[in-house]
Amino acid sequence: MLDKDKTRAYTGENENIKFNLVFLNKILFSFILILSSYYVMNINNLAIKGFALQELKQEVKELDEEKKTLNLEITYLRSYSCIDKKIKESNFVSVNNIEYFDSKEDTLAMR
Repeated sequence: MLDKDKTRAYTGENENIKFNLVFLNKILFSFILILSSYYVMNINNLAIKGFALQELKQEVKELDEEKKTLNLEITYLRSYSCIDKKIKESNFVSVNNIEYFDSKEDTLAMR
């Protein structure tokens, strides 16, 4: 008779353990599902940022090329040959005799 009571006691514990395992499996499945969703969202976010970064790198390259072109244009426009050409096109007169005003006083004009 003791053996039957022990068997019933163990059976009750097995059902309790079985119930706990089902509950634990549901919790683990939910946890894995949540982590998987979080992982997929992060991977998607990283992919989007990667494309945005690639576009920004392309824009930086284009701006660098434009900067180089503008620097070359600035160098050309500052060159003596370009300035001399503009002077000739504008019909400026060259200066031959330069006279400087030498003032011994601090004031040049009075009211």
